[in-house]
Amino acid sequence: MKASLCVALCATALTTVACERPAAGEREREMVARALPTALAYPQSTVARVSAGGDAAELTLVAPAPADAVLAWYRQFLQLNGWRTLSEA
Repeated sequence: MKASLCVALCATALTTVACERPAAGEREREMVARALPTALAYPQSTVARVSAGGDAAELTLVAPAPADAVLAWYRQFLQLNGWRTLSEA
């Protein structure tokens, strides 16, 4: 009886902890969406990581293309949106 009760309590605790994790991720995604509403994303890119705090947000994307193609795309679309390159470090 004690073993089955322990297993049931552990399963409940793990389920509760697992249910809390997506909510934290959703809050970060909402923060990034508010902080970066006009962020450009390379076509067919996917979200690799989202990180957000009180004053900042970071979004990491993975693109299904070579780095030079992604760089050329960003150069073109940033320029079309009024950005200009100050340096190529």
